[in-house]
Amino acid sequence: MNIISWLFSISAICCMNEKSEAFSNPIPENLDKKHRLSSENHEGSDIYVDYLPTEEIIEEKIKEIPVQPNTPPEEIIEVGLTPPPPPIIQQVDANISNPIKNCLIEGRIGCFIPKSRRLQRIFTKVWPEYQAAFTYYLDQKWNIFGSASYTRRRGKTLGLGDKTTAEIFALSALFHYDYICTRYANAYLGAGLRYFFFTNRSCYDGEKNKISDEGLGGVLETGILFHINHYLDGTVYLGYSFKNKFFPSSIPGTKGTSLQIGGYHCGLGVGYRF
Repeated sequence: MNIISWLFSISAICCMNEKSEAFSNPIPENLDKKHRLSSENHEGSDIYVDYLPTEEIIEEKIKEIPVQPNTPPEEIIEVGLTPPPPPIIQQVDANISNPIKNCLIEGRIGCFIPKSRRLQRIFTKVWPEYQAAFTYYLDQKWNIFGSASYTRRRGKTLGLGDKTTAEIFALSALFHYDYICTRYANAYLGAGLRYFFFTNRSCYDGEKNKISDEGLGGVLETGILFHINHYLDGTVYLGYSFKNKFFPSSIPGTKGTSLQIGGYHCGLGVGYRF
């Protein structure tokens, strides 16, 4: 019995020594203070569990990473970090940033306001006008514009009140300059020539009369071209044309009439680019 008691005493002394060593071991210097845990149950000894390495250890680990000689510094990844995803590069279609193609055909509808007060009294102040246009782009700023327009209006002669009809058909050729160019719209100014074909039909004392004449005049125009998509455009335009013509009278003993057959134009259009 004495031997067995002596063995139990030796084993108890060994266990006490191991515990005292565990609590008396100093905490490594490279531990952060926030990871130390004090406990009065262990006579003020510091206990540390699951501690994280400090910055000095991280730097030493980074130095141990093998670096390829051709690897740029910005591609070296720190320990414990995942590489950032590659940037997404959006490719911009050249047709969007520069939607203008070589050619544009348009259909336009608008109104014509004659400058002549006489035409306004015989007919009306506002005439419907229809126009077909074609544009050829020389570069980003300059283009050649051509159009054919037609307008027709019925009215009554002054004094007698006979029925009369006037028609104006015109062919135009202009140079357009785009002074504002964006991916969404272009603003332009234009000037050129317009060739007029004027026809007037009337009835006097049961007899039908027809007066036709033609001549070269001029035209000015401005507008905005909106780029709807790669192929479609919308147009808002405003123009002024001028041509003064002298018409002899069909009634014997009366003088002829000098008319300004030009006037103001405005309207909307839709075009297709190709």
